[in-house]
Amino acid sequence: VGKYNSVLSRIKPLQPDVYDIGCVCHIANLVTQKAVKTLPLNVEDLLLNVYFHSEHSSKRKEQYKEFLDFTDTKPLKIVKHYATRWLSLEKCVIRLLHHWDALKSYFNSHNEIKHCAKMLNNTEMWLYFCFLEHLPLLNHFNTTFQTSESMIGYLLEEATILLRKIMGKFVTAQAIKDSQSLLKVPLHDKSLQHGDDIISENDDIPSQTLSSFFSHVRQFYEAATDKIMKMFPFQDATLKALRFLNPDSRDSIQTDAVIRLAEKLHVNDHDLRALEDEFLDYQLSSASELPDFECGSSLSDFWKAMANTKIKSRNSPRLHKVAVAALMIPHSNADTERLFSTLRKIYTDARSSLSSDAIHAILSTKVNNNTSCKDYRPEPNVLDAARKPCTTYNRRLQCSTQ
Repeated sequence: VGKYNSVLSRIKPLQPDVYDIGCVCHIANLVTQKAVKTLPLNVEDLLLNVYFHSEHSSKRKEQYKEFLDFTDTKPLKIVKHYATRWLSLEKCVIRLLHHWDALKSYFNSHNEIKHCAKMLNNTEMWLYFCFLEHLPLLNHFNTTFQTSESMIGYLLEEATILLRKIMGKFVTAQAIKDSQSLLKVPLHDKSLQHGDDIISENDDIPSQTLSSFFSHVRQFYEAATDKIMKMFPFQDATLKALRFLNPDSRDSIQTDAVIRLAEKLHVNDHDLRALEDEFLDYQLSSASELPDFECGSSLSDFWKAMANTKIKSRNSPRLHKVAVAALMIPHSNADTERLFSTLRKIYTDARSSLSSDAIHAILSTKVNNNTSCKDYRPEPNVLDAARKPCTTYNRRLQCSTQ
């Protein structure tokens, strides 16, 4: 979906109304990667070095078990970090912190592995791992938008909340309030940032180390904030109009924005006045007149109920049609990525002779059937269809042996 040499750049001239906001989960992962790179010590390097040190060596694993017992550490598996996997970093950091004392003792007793021992003995590295362990903001956002449920109506609001929370970690609340827009907050002005507030009763951590730590944490938040403001489409007019899907945000949407959205989605039936009236009724209705809705609940379910709800003694078919079209806009590539992962498990080296039809059938069954395999009861016609190839194969086998 690049701007210059991609599928999107070739489709745009043919269909100018194609709407693309990118994958917000991928964007959130890029924000995390950009922020982590500002830390002076390579956190990802330590994660990978520790993992690969013993991954293919049974002898090293057995030696390490002695240090787990010595430090009374629960023998949880050390997880491999994948930079391309969206939620990999936090899980790997938490797991390495769990093993920290055991790993430190192990590598200190092996002089031939000085690189890992040096990083594990570095107090500042330990501080960065503790910091990353308690930073769930980006991962929470990422997890929220990995659902298969349509979340496009929540996207702008959730992205704004994410930006405000991260900005609030290092910019004073008064500076954020005084700014006309979150995108115009002078976040790099040191006078508007929180102080380091270096308070520690631990004499083992020098004040210089703590000072360096707080300074780089500030840079971490600045880099994350800059990347969010650069990559998230906060000023996108279509995304702003899509907030009408959320009934809690309906009062802040201009009628003209919904009309333009209908035209962009090509669901305009040339009766704009009627659509405008339906949207005004939707805006002016009280919560009791609309279907039950709780913040964060399914937007699809709400608009399904809206199809049979009468507002001011009449239905809203045109507005419902716009909502259905808008709910079809994907907010991330998570569903597609899951489909690729499922396909890789079906088409393997051991099953490389599977035909396209067979792969399609297996994939369709996995995607469209939510029943657990132990509870699945196939229909008689499915069993008959499965028996026929077996019968045919057995007959051919008998003929070939005779």
